[in-house]
Amino acid sequence: MLGGSQNRNCGDWGDGIGKLMGAYIYVRQIFICILTLFQEIIRTFVGMQDNALILLKDIDKSVLYDGFGFPPEVHELVYAAIGHPLKHGQSTMIRIVVGTEEYECKLTNINFSQKKYPDHPDLLQVRYSKNAPFALKMRAIFSPTLAFVTEQQQVLPKGKHIIIPKEMREKFALYATAQPGLLCLDVITRADSLAVIDNKVTEEDFESKPAEWVDPTAKIETRERFVKMRKLDRGVCENLKRYYDYRCQITGEHIGEAYGGSVVEAHHIDYFVNSQNNDSSNIIILSPNFHRIIHRYNPKFNRKSLQFEFPNGVVEKLTLNRHL
Repeated sequence: MLGGSQNRNCGDWGDGIGKLMGAYIYVRQIFICILTLFQEIIRTFVGMQDNALILLKDIDKSVLYDGFGFPPEVHELVYAAIGHPLKHGQSTMIRIVVGTEEYECKLTNINFSQKKYPDHPDLLQVRYSKNAPFALKMRAIFSPTLAFVTEQQQVLPKGKHIIIPKEMREKFALYATAQPGLLCLDVITRADSLAVIDNKVTEEDFESKPAEWVDPTAKIETRERFVKMRKLDRGVCENLKRYYDYRCQITGEHIGEAYGGSVVEAHHIDYFVNSQNNDSSNIIILSPNFHRIIHRYNPKFNRKSLQFEFPNGVVEKLTLNRHL
């Protein structure tokens, strides 16, 4: 009798464990579905798409050895690309595809003192050690920049900031993919940037014509590089427009809102056809009227006071600024 009772108890216990495991699997599946849906909502909310540009970055010593940061205007895009935000001090692992290889890196919302710096925006950075596979790959790809940095380290005082000459600058572009947490890196060479000069295009044409437009008389290789740079530039500009909610940085107005759209434009402070600088720090979002006026009268932009100073003495100051 005792043995039979023990067997029944063991059977009941086994049935209970089975039910608990079934319930756990069911709840886990629901959680995964909710998380996936949440990730898709985030990506849709900020307009994130596969192959959407997140960051265009100049190669410097930091990229070659320990990491790089994201400016505040693209933080929402980064979070959309990984599928969730990061709290202050929180980290997560991401994967970056370079060519046919995939590398793991740590994405961190740096844990600085918010009490000491209450108005400072979050510092979102990708970090890795100097001997990490990704760092080794960066140094292999961008060997001209590495050679220059190594040479400068031998002649400059220790800790001195190394400035890469304009004519030597290399870049990478970082894109989102359809898979959360997986990013794709594309190499941008100096030859890509110089294609804009080879196409003999004006600044207004560069900023206003469709991304696929090229000089039909240019060489095929030059045309391909030119289109590549135009698309990159458009990606940087669109990210900045989104960051300012499609408002003109001079007037603060949402141009076109009353008609259900937006017609703000991106202006390069130092003309791209001369500087080949499409970093967000060289771009301002303007209404079409102000954009035309600035190209017509070519005012000086005072970075210290954040204002355009026209030859006749008129001054137009930025009313919106969160990135310069």
